Amino acid sequence: MAYLYSKGKRVFGDIEFEGDTNTQIDFEDDYIGLVAGGTTVLAASGTMVGIGTTTPDRTLTVAGDIGIDQFIYHNGDADTLMKFDDNTIILKAGGKSFIKAEKKSSTPHEVTINDGSNNIDFVVRGNGSNQGNPGMFFDASNNRVGINGVGSPSWELDVAG
Repeated sequence: MAYLYSKGKRVFGDIEFEGDTNTQIDFEDDYIGLVAGGTTVLAASGTMVGIGTTTPDRTLTVAGDIGIDQFIYHNGDADTLMKFDDNTIILKAGGKSFIKAEKKSSTPHEVTINDGSNNIDFVVRGNGSNQGNPGMFFDASNNRVGINGVGSPSWELDVAG
């Protein structure tokens, strides 16, 4: 395909591939859509981009599955991320591994809290009934568990009630 260009402003309509009318670039007011096989596969609408949709409603909207090789990073905070490995998902914040979910080669499989052996407490909130919140609390600094409203356990297992 050859394209001649000119300097300055040009006004023209949609661009179609001459051998396939189902492949084109669709131009509208504040909108550009890339069409393949008669379907818009990529759309830029104002300040938003859509993949698999003609009407993105976020900065990036994906209508369909997303494939990720390994990492999803938080912009401006490189040590806060989700990491995907074979049969494993790791959630890190501030470089600390908070949660690791792993399907091992044989049972039992594991969900590990505080995977990096850091001082990360584990809290399960209750609804405030009985003795209140927390429903369960694991204090990582001294390996103690509080149950049924015990948020500062005094013993290895401290149960109210």
